[in-house]
Formats: sequence, structure tokens, C-alpha cells
Amino acid sequence: MNLESIEPNYLIALIGGVAYFAVGWAWYSPMLFTDRWLAAQGKTREGTATAPEVVPLALNLVASIVVAMVVAAIYEWGGGDGVVDGIVASLIVSVGVVAMEAFKGIAYYAQTWMLYAINVAYAIVGIGVAGAIYGAFA
Repeated sequence: MNLESIEPNYLIALIGGVAYFAVGWAWYSPMLFTDRWLAAQGKTREGTATAPEVVPLALNLVASIVVAMVVAAIYEWGGGDGVVDGIVASLIVSVGVVAMEAFKGIAYYAQTWMLYAINVAYAIVGIGVAGAIYGAFA
């Protein structure tokens, strides 16, 4: 198979990207990991902005959609068929790329293991949701 033959369903990938973004919205919310995420950075809620900033959220949305498009391309390139293959494609991206790139933060930026775990677990779950959606509906 060559790369020219990859034709992902962009609408489904877009929906998966929005779902990935939504997972992040919940993941970093007070109902889940806000306090632990802030503590892992040496911060508290009192020392941070009260309202989310529009530009970082917009950039996050764009990045989530791009990642979902990459998952869709891997799914299609591998001849994916169903939800399990969508999740496998998402694991290639989330564990094989995102988690390993984020791991460099431990080595070079004095990132804490807790911050690494929270951020990487979000990537694995969020990208997994995008991959599952793509596999279910593509």
C-alpha cells in the first residue's frame, strides 16, 4: 500500500478530534485532575486564572483534530476494520509517539512523574476515544 491511497473520512476524524478535546476538558476539570495537575506543577487554583483562556483552548482544539486525523490515516493505511483497530491506531500515536516525547520532559525539564502520568494518561484515553470513534464509524 502506498501513502497516496490513504483517504480517511475527514468528518469522522473531525468528530473524533472534538471528542478528544472534550475528554481533555473533563480530564483537567475540578471533577477529575485539576488539583493534582496543578500540584504537580507546584501551583494551586488560587494562583491560576479563574476562566479558561480562548487562545490556548483554540490551539488545543486544532491540535486534537490534527492528532485525530493522524490516527485516521494510520487506521486507513493499516487497513483498519472496526473499533479495536481504531484503538490500536490510537495506541500507536499515544503510546508510541506522545508518551515517548513527553518522557523527555522527565529527562530535560525536571518534570515530575505525576505531571507526566496525568498528561500521558489523558493522551492515551483521549486519543483512544478518537480512535474508537473513527473505527466505529469509518
